[in-house]
Amino acid sequence: MGIITTMKFMAISTTMKARKALSKVIATGALHDSYERFPPPKCHPRTRRKIIDLIISWIEDEASSTDILWLYGPAGAGKSAIMQSIAEFYRLAEDRLAASFFFSKGKPGRDDERLLFATIAYQLALHIPGLREYVNRAMLLDPALHTKDVHAQLQALIVEPLQRLTVPLPPIYLVIIDGLDECQSLESHRRVLNLIAGFLANSGVRFRFLITSRFEVHIRNTFNLPHLDHRTRRLSLDSSLNPDRDIRIYLQEEFDKIAELNSDLIPPTAKPWPPTEVLDRLVEKSSGHFIYPATVIKFVGADRYDPKKQLDIVLSPAGTPPSSPTLNTNVDSLYTQILHTCPYPDNLARILSLLLILHCPQPPEVYADLLGIQKSDVTVTLRGLHSLVKMPDDEEDYYERHKFSNRFEYDQTRGLRLHHATFIDYLLDSNRCPKHFVVDLDAAHFELVKAGSQLMKHWIYVPWSYENKLPPLCHETWGYLKHHLGIHLSRCQSTTRATIVEELSPLRVIFPPKRPHNDKIWNDSFQGLHSMLTALAEAALSDSGHLEPQLLNPANFQSEHSHWTKETPNLSSASGNNALNEDIKHLFTEYRTLLDKLYQSALSSSKEVLELLNQLPGLIDRETPVLFDWLENICGHGANELSLAVERNQKFIYQWDTSYWTQVLAAGQGHVSTDVVWINPHFSAFLRDPDRAGTWYWDPKVRHLLDLCQIIKMIFRPAWVKGTKEPGALEYLDRILKACLDSIGVDSLGAAVQYHNDKMKLLDVMTSITYDVPCLNEAPVRNVDLIWSATRRILDWVYRQISSKMDRNVKHALVKISNHIYRQILEIGTSSQASLTSFLTKKERAGPLYLPASVYHTQMAEICLDRCNPHVSDLTKDWKIVASHTEWRFHLTRASPSPKILEQLRTMPLGPWLAEGLPSSERAAKARSIDAILEWLKKVGQKQPEIQTSVIRQRWEEDLARFQQFKRRRIVSFRSDSDVTVTYSEISSATSSHFLDLAYD
Repeated sequence: MGIITTMKFMAISTTMKARKALSKVIATGALHDSYERFPPPKCHPRTRRKIIDLIISWIEDEASSTDILWLYGPAGAGKSAIMQSIAEFYRLAEDRLAASFFFSKGKPGRDDERLLFATIAYQLALHIPGLREYVNRAMLLDPALHTKDVHAQLQALIVEPLQRLTVPLPPIYLVIIDGLDECQSLESHRRVLNLIAGFLANSGVRFRFLITSRFEVHIRNTFNLPHLDHRTRRLSLDSSLNPDRDIRIYLQEEFDKIAELNSDLIPPTAKPWPPTEVLDRLVEKSSGHFIYPATVIKFVGADRYDPKKQLDIVLSPAGTPPSSPTLNTNVDSLYTQILHTCPYPDNLARILSLLLILHCPQPPEVYADLLGIQKSDVTVTLRGLHSLVKMPDDEEDYYERHKFSNRFEYDQTRGLRLHHATFIDYLLDSNRCPKHFVVDLDAAHFELVKAGSQLMKHWIYVPWSYENKLPPLCHETWGYLKHHLGIHLSRCQSTTRATIVEELSPLRVIFPPKRPHNDKIWNDSFQGLHSMLTALAEAALSDSGHLEPQLLNPANFQSEHSHWTKETPNLSSASGNNALNEDIKHLFTEYRTLLDKLYQSALSSSKEVLELLNQLPGLIDRETPVLFDWLENICGHGANELSLAVERNQKFIYQWDTSYWTQVLAAGQGHVSTDVVWINPHFSAFLRDPDRAGTWYWDPKVRHLLDLCQIIKMIFRPAWVKGTKEPGALEYLDRILKACLDSIGVDSLGAAVQYHNDKMKLLDVMTSITYDVPCLNEAPVRNVDLIWSATRRILDWVYRQISSKMDRNVKHALVKISNHIYRQILEIGTSSQASLTSFLTKKERAGPLYLPASVYHTQMAEICLDRCNPHVSDLTKDWKIVASHTEWRFHLTRASPSPKILEQLRTMPLGPWLAEGLPSSERAAKARSIDAILEWLKKVGQKQPEIQTSVIRQRWEEDLARFQQFKRRRIVSFRSDSDVTVTYSEISSATSSHFLDLAYD
């Protein structure tokens, strides 16, 4: 049963891992209800009814010969809004929407075909009953499936799982793919369409694919291919659908809302506002597309502006239009008018240039840092451009942090964003955009890399200067420079890249620096060095083609880009095929050498950080942050004391506020505080590298031994056991204990003096383990559970060590530890909440270690009866036999019948075991035992008559009758506990039968 429990737990755990693995490699921002797209574009009420009705009619027509509908039209025609409305209708009204994917050019993950089918598969698994199991299985069989080509993904994650389904499916499932033309390459457009056609032809499941794109020639030609042409219906967003009527409705209703919100400026007597002829003019300038009126409404309705004056700007001429106006003419004219309202054109041009090349939205502080201006300069410059650029505000940011911090979209919503993709096209086209605002992407990448490099070098060398005129950079800026600067460098032209690499060469400095190590300026200096090293490493890997773009994995950039996430890439995979790559790797080595010197200098001046790490077990090996409250909770530090110690050592250990990690680490535990702590990966790598750290090297073997000693001494202290602890803190401690025990062995440390001393120290600590029963009875149940979990892990570890070849004295010490722990366990009353029985038989306490009470008592009865059999056990040589004599009846009366127990009761000879640990002359005790056996057999016969107990009952009835006539007394002498010697084979048997048969993690 223990094995079955383990297998079930492993199956559940494995399924969760597979689902989690898939969720990390999908584009969550591409879903129709993703907050990254909030608020999503959707059709205004009472508009677009004709085109929406046509699409719904096609979806619900089961007799239709087509299963793909291609809706096409130019940018700004409203395709995404229509798709959003369709998606919401079928998810809410009929729950027929199986999946959606909204492509978006330049948005990480949402412009990459490699995430399309994984994202669709994830949604199908959630929506189609029974499919999740097969999708999870595919991820388990090949965890790297998301890195394969899209055909392999489609086959393994969608086609094959659907083929394995046995449950009946609804008539039609709908899949929406919006903005296919915004996927990265032309070839990807063709490939996706061809794969969808093949899937529909061979899947055997009724799907309808609703696909939108611009009317690009290569997409049209692909749809014209025979295998796509016959199954595709085409709809064009043109004038035949009467878009002018919908635009007029939209404009009038939105202008009415603006007038109502600004009643002090537009009194009711001024209505209709705007006049009909103005509305006619705006409808005409829209050219049948919604992007123009949507932009007009945003501009006119901007906060803190007079809507009448804003509308006058829209209507004022901005140059001589061509004789035949087009959509671009009208939209460009509007964009130009809005840009010319800004009183700071130079700052605006630089901000827009940066906005177009940043890989993910950033707050104004990042723009200020990179452009060398104040945050207020950024906000004031953009104040009148909210119709083009979405600005975060404090209230919205607070809302997003608290509501969405447990989702990866947060980094995609906080920061400056453009409202319309057509504005990007406008800024990149010198024929449409005023010269002053045209963006040169190559030049923009170069300026960003140059500015970032100068900032990092400034802060690296500031300790050697008495002057510093720059304010500290914000955390988001450091995070962006670390993880993105290398990619920007790879996108610069070769000549400018060489210039940047030359400027990055480190300066020659003399130790010691001018600033003392307790100066707070060192925190910024180390930030600069850490950022420089991460950026250079990623630049080398990106240039060699070995770095999978981190932009596709939102998990790398949780809340403020996590500051230190994945800071130490492995440069061994970077190819040295080009000189520039070698130059970058050389720079990396030079800056790392400087970092090592600074570490050694700082550690020589103060050992506080090492002493702090010694008090925080497991922190140096963590790949993710730890909740601050956990460390304070389990290590006994006061919150202020620990916080101050971390603050003094920010260059090595960092504490910051992040709701994301709180959700990940303490989900469902009602955790309030959001502070986490993490050791800098650069510093951790330094300490674990003997060539770099020298005398400061932290040997992982010794580290795990010391952590183990500290944890064992700590959790068995009565004062610690009685204290209230958070569930997450106890789980964290249990994981560290398991990791330490799994990674060390007394025979693997070698015979060196330092290893021998630490090894003996660990054995001494284990020998001193004491179970304070009154304390355990008073302690919180979760704390007691940790004690028993630790006990099981330690006994398992002892058993594994004894199984290997080792020094005789060490083996004797391990035997002593086992005996010492077992004696105390068996002395604890079974009815106490502190007992092992109470722990293992309560599911809410034992978790994966849980055994149903009947199963536990059955196993224990079998074990005790084995020990009681005088043919196989010697009462005078094994102290565990006495314990079995006292416990067998307690377990038997609660046990379920098993073939082994029935066989034991059939063949077991009479003996001192019937006296239940009392002198063997206690006939009354023996009689009670036989009566208990007969009563148990009677109940078994009544509840399970198919089990034959009559022969066994007859045997014990005869034995009872003979026993009552037996008058002779017999005395059994015992050896003292101090004389007891338990051999390896006996410990092996006890450990494997008593503990190791129980399933645990």
